[in-house]
Amino acid sequence: MKFARTLQAVGFAAAFVLAGAAQADSVEITGHPHGTVLVDIDSPNNINGFAGEFSIKWNGNSFNAWCVDVLHTVSSGGVYNNAYTALSPSAYGLTPVKIGLMDTLFSNYYTTSQSSAVNSGAFQIALWEIVYDGGGALNIYANSFIMGSSGDATAKSTAQSWLTALTSAPVTNNWNFTVLRGDALAGAHYQDLVVAAPVPEPESWALMLAGLGVLVATGRRRLSKTA
Repeated sequence: MKFARTLQAVGFAAAFVLAGAAQADSVEITGHPHGTVLVDIDSPNNINGFAGEFSIKWNGNSFNAWCVDVLHTVSSGGVYNNAYTALSPSAYGLTPVKIGLMDTLFSNYYTTSQSSAVNSGAFQIALWEIVYDGGGALNIYANSFIMGSSGDATAKSTAQSWLTALTSAPVTNNWNFTVLRGDALAGAHYQDLVVAAPVPEPESWALMLAGLGVLVATGRRRLSKTA
């Protein structure tokens, strides 16, 4: 388990470093690994759609991701070449409070979110609420992010119960996040996504850094050949 956790962190860190070198990032939406649920959102965009974890390819590397932007869309199977910019959460505009809440959400409920489509949808709803309203009361029926009356009722109630528990949960600092911001391309703006990776255990840092060095060196050689 620790080795897999370290490999995931290596891949995440390498993708972030190489993304910065490449300037514009490409994202392919490959599916929803745990299914989706129907959602009805009233604000900040009045839409009906689906909620659940994405599987994506970011510059050719496989990751899971979540939406942090209900104002724009992406399509399952969509390929968005050179249409994204990788940012830290703070550079994207997320406050330390929101980042801490995201960290606690992932630490407490990510494993549960993978058990069913309903829980995956609930996790996405909870993440939206944190991104839009994380500076105040976490209520999916009030403030900037507001769920409508239809959609999956169990996913909504589950999301709200998790959010209520987060208000008293400590910040855990167990996760690293990168936001993939969809950039305007040919008049379009694509949905912003967040990619998360667990922070490796302290004894795994040496292995992670060694692996990262190999990956970065390989990436630089590839970039120099294409320059």
